[in-house]
Amino acid sequence: MEIVAVDDEVLMLEKMKRVIEEAEPESKLHVFERSKEVLEFAKTHKVDVFFLDVSMPGMDGVTLAKKIKLIQPRANIIFSTGYSEYMPDAFLLNASGYLLKPITVKQVREQLDILRFPVETHVTESLRLQCFGNFEAFLGEHPIHFRHSKTKEILAYLTFRRGAMCTNNEIMAAIWEDESHESYFRDLRKDLLSTLEKHGCGDTIETSWGKMALNLNKVECDYYQWLSGVASGINAYHGEFMGQYSWAEFVNASLQERI
Repeated sequence: MEIVAVDDEVLMLEKMKRVIEEAEPESKLHVFERSKEVLEFAKTHKVDVFFLDVSMPGMDGVTLAKKIKLIQPRANIIFSTGYSEYMPDAFLLNASGYLLKPITVKQVREQLDILRFPVETHVTESLRLQCFGNFEAFLGEHPIHFRHSKTKEILAYLTFRRGAMCTNNEIMAAIWEDESHESYFRDLRKDLLSTLEKHGCGDTIETSWGKMALNLNKVECDYYQWLSGVASGINAYHGEFMGQYSWAEFVNASLQERI
């Protein structure tokens, strides 16, 4: 279950985090202090339940919920507040629940058991990355298509870096040989995250401010199998590594030396 919790008070957010994790230990929890961050996250990540503090500076929880519903209409919204007078507004939004602070594990568990929109549980196929020959990304046996060829190249570079956290400037320098494409790169980054999310593998990429990395636990890769000495990976290599990318040529030379 993907859960988001937001509260502008740090101590309250930490408590909410502990309570939710105890109530639903198998969940993947994301916590935020600002409403704007939640909206940006909701654009690229499917969320099952949002726990929203009602009273926040700038954009309050009710306004935030309205904006979230425009992005993810079937998301469950559970409000938390110390004041009961916001309850009518919450119910007008068809909220899944309303919690009065201080929030307890029992309250959270009860709300998660009666969600307005049931959480869909299904097993997704793993993302398979092919590095030998030309670079390609597959979900099962079906190739994943990106809107831009450079989007796939970013994924290829992250694959080559094997889980290392790469800065935006580093990636731009690799695929363009300079760092003067910031606006275009932001579009490509968004395309990468949204495309993977659409295919049910949004957690393949780990992000932080100005950085990205591939989650190695979420992918299968012939290159990684080759490095580990797995027969299928060794047999898949025929002298070419990510053939469409010039920056990968030195990797291919290194592989040939190790044969």
